[in-house]
Amino acid sequence: MKSRGSLSLTQRMALALTGAVTLFVVVLCILSLWAFDSMEDNLVDSTLLAERDRIVALDTHQANPTGAGVQESLNQPIRRWDIATPGDENQLPPMLRNLDVGAHFMHPGDDTWHVLVFMRDEGKTVLLYDATLNERRVHDFALIVIMAGLLCIGLSYFLARSVSRRITDPVQSLTQTLSTWAPGASNLSPSRNDEVGRLIEAFNRMQSQVEKSIAQEKEFSANLNHEIRTPLTTIRTDAELALEDAQILDETRMRLKRTISNVDLITDTLESTVHLKTQARQNPEPVNLHDCLENAWSTSTGDDELINLQLVNQLLPGEVMTVNRYAMQMIMRNLIRNALEHADATTLTVYLSGTRLYFEDNGKGIAQADLPRIFERYYSGHTRDTQPAEDDSLLAEAPQRRGLGLAIVQHICELEHWTIRAESSTQPGASMTRFILQVS
Repeated sequence: MKSRGSLSLTQRMALALTGAVTLFVVVLCILSLWAFDSMEDNLVDSTLLAERDRIVALDTHQANPTGAGVQESLNQPIRRWDIATPGDENQLPPMLRNLDVGAHFMHPGDDTWHVLVFMRDEGKTVLLYDATLNERRVHDFALIVIMAGLLCIGLSYFLARSVSRRITDPVQSLTQTLSTWAPGASNLSPSRNDEVGRLIEAFNRMQSQVEKSIAQEKEFSANLNHEIRTPLTTIRTDAELALEDAQILDETRMRLKRTISNVDLITDTLESTVHLKTQARQNPEPVNLHDCLENAWSTSTGDDELINLQLVNQLLPGEVMTVNRYAMQMIMRNLIRNALEHADATTLTVYLSGTRLYFEDNGKGIAQADLPRIFERYYSGHTRDTQPAEDDSLLAEAPQRRGLGLAIVQHICELEHWTIRAESSTQPGASMTRFILQVS
């Protein structure tokens, strides 16, 4: 972990934004100074060239051109020397003597000179422009630009701090919320000591809490499953032994069968719950769908002779799909039991088309108003729970599940990233229900 003196995320963001603005301002200042200095130099050079052209034009119109010596130009502050003989060179300042024809740039002391030397019929002429004032203007302009740049950099720093705080405030709020959810110290040490580091630490604490809760939930489920299975096994065994008595009344026999069915229902629900927690995310493997369906059918119906539903298995024996075997068998088993207990159907047809598995029965169908809610837990038991107390006729009916089967199917599909949807019709003579399982 970094030391406590390390910069926070807000400070680093503020410095980064300020650094970007500083770089832009510095480049802009340099370009501005260069452009202004170039404009001043070009202006002076243009003035000297214009003066040269004026002198040449005057020479063509004057019969007696001006003689040698120093002359003040009309374009101040230009000084002019006309050199007719070699001796006239001595009239020039030392730095201007024996210069070649052309433009020259000089710095005598603190002054700045632009010099232009050109030839005439009578000799040569030297023009000097004292640009010291121009350079001072450049320096003044540079000072103004630098002060403006520093002001912009200072303002950008305060603005960057404000923007950085606005950006990091949600991170700090999230960190505070996570810290409230999972107080204490993390088992892992963050690699940085800033807002992001504290957020990572809070996430680590929350992850530890979640893992601890999952472990406790698994332990509770295992203990509950063990504690409930033992008395359920005893109840089922006693009921089976009681059924062996040929002298019991038919009503008692019916109640014993109902007890066994409900015990099996509770056992199956416990098994589904435990396996959903521990095995739902097994690795996919090649699964023979035909054999998987037959196995699901046999485990769902057992040796019950009262079942009047017929399975039409149109899955080819060689049809294989790479899926979670247990998840697929759980879905098949629950859809079969749903058809057995709720559809009042005589046939259940199962077939495959592409990656879609179809379960279609010829039962009474599902009302369109109920269709969107059939995957909700316990939805199918709402109307039964509001009925009056059971009478003898209701006791004679086969026990029914309480709306968990399709909810389990939906939950498994969510875990496996599959989709399940239902289509149904209640038209007389054409009633049916079709479940479509899309395996991605």
